[in-house]
Parts: sequence; C-alpha cells; structure tokens
Amino acid sequence: MKKNIGLFLTILIFMGIGCVKNTLLDSSQSPMSKLGRINRALLRNDYQIAYLMLSEFETRGNLKDNNKNILPYIQYDKAYCLIKQKKYYSAIEELDRAINIAPKNVTNYVMKAYCYSKILDIKKAISDLKTADSISPRDPDIKYNLGCIYMEDKDFNLAIREFKQALEINPDLKDGYINLGYCFFYTGKYKDGACNIICVNPFVA
Repeated sequence: MKKNIGLFLTILIFMGIGCVKNTLLDSSQSPMSKLGRINRALLRNDYQIAYLMLSEFETRGNLKDNNKNILPYIQYDKAYCLIKQKKYYSAIEELDRAINIAPKNVTNYVMKAYCYSKILDIKKAISDLKTADSISPRDPDIKYNLGCIYMEDKDFNLAIREFKQALEINPDLKDGYINLGYCFFYTGKYKDGACNIICVNPFVA
C-alpha cells in the first residue's frame, strides 16, 4: 500500500539519546520517559519490544482517564509493530479497537485494508478503503490504494476509475499514471496505456 503508514510516537516526542535495554517499562518512570523508551525502540526497529512496552503503557498509564485522546494512536503503533512482525490478524484487532474510539481516523482503515490485502481478503480490504474514502473523499492516496486493490482483484475498470480520480486530485502521482497505463493495457486500450506510461517516462516512446 502507498503512504499512510507512519509512527505516531516519532512525532509525539523528541528522540532521546542512548540505548534501549530489552526490558519492559519501570513503573517509577514518568509518562514522557516511558514514551521516550518506546520511541527509541521503534526507531531502531525493535518491534517486539516496542509492542510489549506499548501494551504495558496502555494498561498502566491511565490513558483511558487522563489521555484518552492518544489511546487510538497507541493502538495504531501497536498495530504497526504487529504488521512489521507479519502478525496481520492481531494488527486488525488493534486497529478495530482504535476505530471504536476514533471512527473518523482514515489511517486506521487504510492500515486494516493493508492487513487484509496481505492475508488475501480482498473484499474486506476494499470495504475498509471505501469507508476511508467516504470519510476523506479528496484524499488521492486512498483512491490510489483502492485502484491498487481493484487491480489486484483484476477488476481493471474499477481500478481505472479510482486511478483517474486520484490523478484528478493529485496530477503529480506518478505511480497512478503507471498503474493506469497497465490497466488500460489489460483492457485492450493499448494507446491509452502507452500514453499514460509515456507521460511518466517519455524515454520509453
């Protein structure tokens, strides 16, 4: 999937200096200190430890009472850690929990669609991307992702529609032209396909 996958904690706090030990959080640490350790684990790609620390922070950090607004972001980061470990079913569960609290956050739906695409449940991937599109209809990346899923499902006419809409919103989306070109080729519209690919790379002409 394109874009939309990032780390909330990377933006939330300033990165600390030092090495993260492979231990869970100390209850005596301040919330920001705990977040700092989690953040450093994420930045060094230690996703298993980061997930464990995020889970402990969620259950022991009084988030539901004092900082409920960041709870869905914690769950999002937990899902991200699970995805990096290829634990897609567990990631979907975390994202569902995040959606229950923040149903208008389109990133959670895009991430769920990515998970469903990895376990080859294309219908559910399409459903989540459609939900994201209904919340944010002017987001070209969501339409691009929908086009990719339809393309994977060999529904090239619907893929063409989504790629066209994505390019209307963001004409600089180069991958959109390339995938649109391939969809035209698959549907026998060779001239249209060539025009879109040449639009991105004139040297193929």
